[in-house]
Amino acid sequence: MLNISSENSPDGIYANSSVHYTPADHAIFRFIAPANALHNELLQIVQFLDGVFKGTLYFMPRITSFRLPNKIKFQRALLGWFTIHQRDLPWRRTSNPYHILVSEMMLQQTQVERVTPKYAEWLEKYPTLDTLADAEIEDVKATWKGLGYNIRPVRLHSIARETVALYDGQLPDNAEGLQQFKGIGRYTAGAVASFAYRQDEPILDTNVRRVLYRVFVGEGILRSGEMERRLWEISARVLPRGQAWEFNSALMDFGATCCMARRPLCEACPMVAFCRWLKNNQ
Repeated sequence: MLNISSENSPDGIYANSSVHYTPADHAIFRFIAPANALHNELLQIVQFLDGVFKGTLYFMPRITSFRLPNKIKFQRALLGWFTIHQRDLPWRRTSNPYHILVSEMMLQQTQVERVTPKYAEWLEKYPTLDTLADAEIEDVKATWKGLGYNIRPVRLHSIARETVALYDGQLPDNAEGLQQFKGIGRYTAGAVASFAYRQDEPILDTNVRRVLYRVFVGEGILRSGEMERRLWEISARVLPRGQAWEFNSALMDFGATCCMARRPLCEACPMVAFCRWLKNNQ
């Protein structure tokens, strides 16, 4: 592995960066670049070595300390976009934490179009945590049928029973408490806390991850532990205080309908002037 580190970058966003290089013969190389080396210069070195050793090149920014120079612009642009383009979704018409939890569990790896009718059917049959807790697990699984990932209704049923038994039928009103339940991770806890309780909690699902990566990072391996940690940090830092419901909803809608994984609508994007991903791919 070749590890190239730099203490600064051309735009000052990264405090340091690294390049990991694994040649075909699995030999290990380590190279520490001068503190004033630029990213392009580092890449030229690694690309040369890649040609010599016929290996695989990975470039991974280490965002150990960074600033968000377009934070305010991003907030204003996103919220302005949301006032015009927000989706009318049934779970946005309620502040009931159980209903919002149901929607978030259903939406995991499942398209909105499939979730919408099943959400209505579910709440008609199990309108409260108490009714869900009293239901037989086989009936619960049958009601879920068609959404896939069938561990989710089992988890929901378990959460309902635990909430009734230990919390008098009321879900905890904070992200930390919500994460005590098996099946509720950091994203789902943040979503319920921000959408039901209007708390300033960040979220990071597939759509939000893509938006924040493109606008504020624009390079490196998206699916990595280090990038995941930094995107969570960006999500928390970019969240305007007191506007979690609107802002988190806007992030999700923007990623789903404009900043899509394939064929993003860059010509209609209000972030086009400062999107790092677009700049790096022009």
